[in-house]
Amino acid sequence: MTGMVKLYIKDLNIIPTLILLNIFNLFDAAATIFWIYYGLAEESNPLMDIAISFGIKEFFILKFSLVALGSLFLYINRNIALAKISAISCAALYNLILFYHFWGFYNCFI
Repeated sequence: MTGMVKLYIKDLNIIPTLILLNIFNLFDAAATIFWIYYGLAEESNPLMDIAISFGIKEFFILKFSLVALGSLFLYINRNIALAKISAISCAALYNLILFYHFWGFYNCFI
């Protein structure tokens, strides 16, 4: 790694990134339920598809539990650069997923 990137990752506070990751998860879950409830989409994640077949409450519990446990794991390992890189990568990926949801809302309703 170059010196500047190494310094940035070393000083990065992982907590705001993990909070954002869990907020993105909340919005993703709500949008997913909306699309499925109105028959406009299907769950593409096989594990979440099984969870939603048991009910919305079970879907939310599993989805939030998995992301919260992953966030806890990353927080415990926050002094390791890979944990910080992983947190940023997950938040960026969720950002793309949310963009996809918003694009779908825009195309359907505007």
